[in-house]
Formats: sequence, structure tokens, C-alpha cells
Amino acid sequence: MPSTCLTRKPPMSLITFFPENRVICQKYRADIDGLRALAVLFVIIFHAFPEIVPGGFVGVDIFFVISGFLITGILLKELRDGRFRLASFYSRRINRIFPALILVLIASLVFGWFTLFPDEFMALGKHVSGGAGFIANVLYWDESGYFDVSSNVKPLIHLWSLGVEEQFYLFFPLLLWIIWKLKGDLGISSALKFLIALSFLISLLSLHFWPVAGFYLPFSRFWELLLGGLLAHVSTQKEPVIKKNHILAVIGLGLFFASAMLLDKTSPFPGYIAVFPVFATCMIIQNGPDGFCNSMLLSARPIVFIGLMSYPLYLWHWPLLSFAHIIYAGTPPAWIKLLAITSSFILAFFTYVFVERPIRFGIGARRIKALALAVLMCGTGLAGYYVYAQKGLPTRHNIVIYQAAMNEINRIGAIKNNPEGFRYTGATWEQIPYCKFHDAGGVETIAVIGDSHALAAYDGFAELSAKKGINTLLMAFSGMPSFFGLKDGRKMSPEIAHGLEIMENILKHPDITKVFIFTRGPIYLTGTDFDGVVSEDLHIIPEFFKNALQHTVDVLANAGKRVVIVSENPELPESPRAYVERPLRPVAKTFHLPVEIVKTRQAEYLKILSSIKHATVINNIDLFCPNGECHIFSADGALLYYDDDHLSKAGSLFQAGAILENLERNSSNASSRQPD
Repeated sequence: MPSTCLTRKPPMSLITFFPENRVICQKYRADIDGLRALAVLFVIIFHAFPEIVPGGFVGVDIFFVISGFLITGILLKELRDGRFRLASFYSRRINRIFPALILVLIASLVFGWFTLFPDEFMALGKHVSGGAGFIANVLYWDESGYFDVSSNVKPLIHLWSLGVEEQFYLFFPLLLWIIWKLKGDLGISSALKFLIALSFLISLLSLHFWPVAGFYLPFSRFWELLLGGLLAHVSTQKEPVIKKNHILAVIGLGLFFASAMLLDKTSPFPGYIAVFPVFATCMIIQNGPDGFCNSMLLSARPIVFIGLMSYPLYLWHWPLLSFAHIIYAGTPPAWIKLLAITSSFILAFFTYVFVERPIRFGIGARRIKALALAVLMCGTGLAGYYVYAQKGLPTRHNIVIYQAAMNEINRIGAIKNNPEGFRYTGATWEQIPYCKFHDAGGVETIAVIGDSHALAAYDGFAELSAKKGINTLLMAFSGMPSFFGLKDGRKMSPEIAHGLEIMENILKHPDITKVFIFTRGPIYLTGTDFDGVVSEDLHIIPEFFKNALQHTVDVLANAGKRVVIVSENPELPESPRAYVERPLRPVAKTFHLPVEIVKTRQAEYLKILSSIKHATVINNIDLFCPNGECHIFSADGALLYYDDDHLSKAGSLFQAGAILENLERNSSNASSRQPD
């Protein structure tokens, strides 16, 4: 992340690309630009080739520490010299941050206009608006969850870290000024230590109770910026508390590399593990520019070359990689990722030379430039919001020609609840987040319960059952089966209360005659998705899964309800978008998924279902995989999937039609066998 400093425009040769400036606020440290370079390189390699640097995401934490160190150093010098002005700080910050960010946001919108389907462009518009408002981290936290799309297809998700940083600088300069006025230098030291301890405690608690919030939201990250600030404070004392130590710097560099190589995306982070890369950064910085690591390694001109443009490089690299994921509808081949990385370096260079430097150091009043940039940023954010409000502008002439494909990629269950559902159940969103009711005016109601796969199944049942005068109720929530009494296979959580609420609602409504249960069983029982990626937070001990399901069936059957368990539809090896034509990819892939792979994946799950008594079990493999090969298109060419495991609208109708026909046929056969 970028840092602000009062500088004269550094003379720079485009050949050497190395500034020979002396900074007004403090001596220029090339080693810190070198540290920035390592951080951004680790992040880029992690995003492109995570198998090489599985913990490369720690580069963001390094940026946080560097930012806190440099900016706190600037603020402290201004306070001591009596030159601190809040307006001056923010104008410098705007001139530093806004130019490259505005360029990347606008470029993303332009590229999206020509290449993205409406739902994709709509999401991009929302994220452009959030990025322009520096609330991207809040948006992605709000969107996170089991039913959310992969982060690989969110071109601006990397702006979450910029959101954290700017939210920190909204209050930190003013807070520092207040403490300085009241308590002076000693008060600043005490306040920083207290805030570091408080934020780190929040980080530890978040890791256990709110891991997603702990990752995205600022309060569990502030301690990293504050620790950099504390390092700046002790380093600028007349007699520094921390002495330079070359051995510590070597250890710090080793810790930095160890964190990047030994951690991975399954590591509990940030929390206590973040201490290692954060303290490693502090060890390196405290050594000063003259130590061996700092002067010989981090100050090498090729490394500083990258560090100088690390901010635009960070901004550009992920949209290019993400757009490649979107167009390719999966992980692109290595040569495409290398091309994206090379392009990001080229774009970063030109952004730094022709956008950042002229605006930041060029002729013109700083505050006037800042005001103009602020207006332009607002306009960019409004443009993004307009795209979002217009639902991705589906009438774009270059997209309309793909109308058939667009119609196929129609997500089912985008609306997760309706007022009728809450009125019928008497529940609230907190009790049953996925709650919908379709009133067909009948005296009989069927209930569809489970997880997000029940949400995907609901619309098909609602539409077809309504034609027969039967009402349909949905009660479900994300990432947890709605089983009665399931509380030992997982840590105690609000989901358990949801399960109880669902069961109680079914039992108190005599008009509910049938209950259809949908769950993504294989991921619960194995703790991994189709590709083997670990989802430990979804794992349920098989014995508990079986016992809770049987208990649920028994309770419902004893209440006179007919229970139908529908097994999981086959999960796909990649996004179904790979199999439709789209801009920049006019030729769709050919789908191939042998039924044996699906049966192996679902073996334990199907074994459990076959043992359940007092329920009708429908095997979805028979429906989706006839003749030994699984299908993602219906007989008339409709795409049955929205993503790699949830059904599309066409898939929901296809599934519901086959299930209802199967049940009706079996009921007719049973009736015909009755004696006269």
C-alpha cells in the first residue's frame, strides 16, 4: 500500500528509474522500497501461482506495517515542528492514492462493458462504487459466504486492503493530534501501545468467533499499522529506544520468507500467526538503511525499481488475473497468467511515470489537484453504482448477441426471502434467513428445507406445484443442513437454532403434508469440495450427520408428514460458464464428467441416505447422469447449472419436474396395487 511523504519531485532517469531524492520529512530509504517490492511480488505470485508461494498473502501485512511506520513518522515530525494541518495531510493522501486507483477503476469498467455478462458487470459496478468509497472490505465481508461466487472472479477484491488502510487514516491523524495536545510524546507512546493491544485482542477473538469479519474488517488489522507507527515513534526519539541490530534484520528477513512459504490459505489468519510477518517487517525496518540486508539486498536497484511502482503494480495485477479467470471460466493456463503479470508490470510502469508522478509532484496547487481528484473519484463511484443499479446494462449491443447464453446463466434463488414467507412462519430473517412462501390458494403445502441447495430447488417446486394448486414453503440457510438435533458434529452456532426453528414451523402447520430435504451432503461428510479444497468449517462427523438426519425424519414422519430426501446433484469440475459462448471466447468447451467420478465422490453420502428409514430417497445421479455420463444441458439445450454446484432456473425446473413426476407415478402404481 502507498505511503505519503513530503517530497520534492525526485529527479529520475527513465533508464535507471532510480530516484536520487532527499526527502523533506525524513531521509529517503531505498530499503523500504525494496521491502515493498518483496511484499508485492509475494502477493502477485500467490495470486497467480499459489503453489509456489502459498503464504504470499502476508505481503499485504507488510504493506500495513510500512505504511504505519512512514506516515506516523511524517505526522510526528509535523506535530513536533508545529506544522501539522489535517487538510494538508488529506490533500497529500488524495494526490498519492487517487490517480492510479481512478485509472484502474475506470479501466475495469471499460473492459467490463465489452466483455462481461450482465450479472458479472452488475457485480463489478457495485465493487467499483465500493472501491471508490474505500469500503470494499465491508462489501466483500457482507458478500462472503458459502453461496457467494469465488474470489477469483471478483476483479477488485484486492481493494479490501486499501479500504482497511484508508479507514485507519480517517481517524488516526486527528487522534494523534489530540493525544499530542493533551499528553505530548509520552501520551502518544502509551496510546499506541494500548490501541495495539486492543486491536490485537480483537484479531484473536475474531479468529475464533468471526473469522471472515476478522479478515476483512479494519479493527482486527489496525494493530499492524499501529505497530509500524510505534516503531516510527521510538525510532525518532533523540535517544532511540530500539538499537540497530543486523542479526535481528537477518532473522526478520528469514521470518518474512518463512511466513510466505509455510503459511497457506487454510492457516488461521490474521490472528496470532500474523505476528511473524509483522514483527519480521519491524525487525528489518529498525535496522536502518545501512545494515547488510537493507543496503546490499533490499536497496539493490532492480528491487527498488519494483518497489517504486509497487502501488500501481498491486492495483493492476489482480484485475488482469481475475478477468482472465472470468473469460476462461476457470483457472487459466500458465501462459495466460504470465501474460497478465507482464502486462501489469508494463501498466504499472506507465501509471507511475505518466500519472502518479506528474500529479503528485507536478506544477499546480496541491489542494486544487486534490479537489479535482476527489470530484473525479466521486464520478467514478457514481458510474459504478449506475451500472449496478441498471443490473449490469443487459442491452449493451456487444452483449445482446450472446442473449441465449445470458438466459442460460440465470441464477436461481437470487431473492432469498419474501414477506409472505415470514408471515406464514412467523419467523424473522435472523431465525430463518432463506424463507419464502408461494401461495397458490390451496389447502396443501409442501416444504423445501436444507441449505443453499434447497434455495436453488425451491423455485422449480413453487412454479410446478402452483399449477396443481399446492403452496410451497422454503426454509433454509447457508452452509448447514436443517437437521433437528444436529449439535455435536459442529461447534455450537446460530445455525443450530435455525434448524430448531425450521422443525418447529413444520410441526405447527398441519397443511404441510410433504417435506423435501436438500443438502450438499458430500462437502459436509468429506470436508472438501469437488476439487479437494478443504472446507473444514463445513465438515460434519458422518455418524452425527446420519443420526441427525434419521432423527429429523422420525420427528416429521411421526407428525404425519411424508419426507422425501433428494440426494445432491453432481458437482462440476469447473464453472458451467466455460460451456457457453461469450465475448473473447466464442468457442465453448465440451463438457465431460463420467458418472463413476460422481459416485465415488458421493459414496459415503449415498450409503447414509440408503440407511435412512421412514423416508423416500431420490437419487439425483439417475436424473443428471443417465447412460453413464453426466449432463449440464437439458434435452432442449438449457443450461442446468448456475455455478459448479447450484442449479440454474432451468435446472431447478428440470429437477422439480422429474421428482414430482416420479412421486406421482409411484403413488399411482401403489394405488393400482391396492385390492378391490
